[in-house]
Amino acid sequence: MNKALIYDIHRCSFSDGPGIRTTVFFKGCNLNCPWCHNPESKKMEKEVLFYEDKCKHCDVCKRICPNSAKKVCGTEYTPEEVFLEAIKD
Repeated sequence: MNKALIYDIHRCSFSDGPGIRTTVFFKGCNLNCPWCHNPESKKMEKEVLFYEDKCKHCDVCKRICPNSAKKVCGTEYTPEEVFLEAIKD
């Protein structure tokens, strides 16, 4: 079965237009829009993201990061799995 690489499913989104919605963010966008606020969407592969604002500079991340400063970005979903997540809202 075909799967899509998703980096986030955002519930109760109300920015970028009227109404409340569930937004599904796909990886692999080859557009380079100057206003894009989602650089994690660019690569069509899983990647490790680093959030400096969550980093405690303790150097523990060399083994494993306990404070979510590093996160794997990208999860494979079938269309049915995306639908089942979206209808929860």
